[in-house]
Amino acid sequence: MELEKIFEELIKTNTNIVVCVKSKETKIEILKKLCSYLPEDVRVATIGKEIPLKTQIGEKRIDLKLEENEDVASAIKNSLYFCPNWMILEELKYIPEILSCGINCIITLSMDDVLHTFDYFEERFQDKTLEYLKESINVGIQVDTKEDMIDKIVRYSKETTPQLIYEKK
Repeated sequence: MELEKIFEELIKTNTNIVVCVKSKETKIEILKKLCSYLPEDVRVATIGKEIPLKTQIGEKRIDLKLEENEDVASAIKNSLYFCPNWMILEELKYIPEILSCGINCIITLSMDDVLHTFDYFEERFQDKTLEYLKESINVGIQVDTKEDMIDKIVRYSKETTPQLIYEKK
């Protein structure tokens, strides 16, 4: 399946996505690409220190660039007044709360291998929160920072190991 069709299908099916990448520039480009598939009639809140996506389309997009000492929890709380359908974040800490509100997420993580995302979660969360994340996060995208391209895409399942759905040739 062509990469463009995969992106389009992920967004159309309200898939919660983890983007694993080391480079800030690449992270922003991939997020912009994913955001371009979001329908214009959905509300999108983007929150982060390094996410100047500038995705505004009318009143449906809001970018909240955090300042040095600004609290992520407050920014998320403030963005909820906007009633977003999608939230784009670069911090994992508040993901369970956002997902429990029924908001779809695109999350960026600084890690090398998308196949170990659940291991990464296990280091940071426990018990019910960890299980909830395993049920809620559907797809991981690994970015090859040397070539600024998608390296692989995996589908997560709570019961099995991640399944490869795309790999760069």
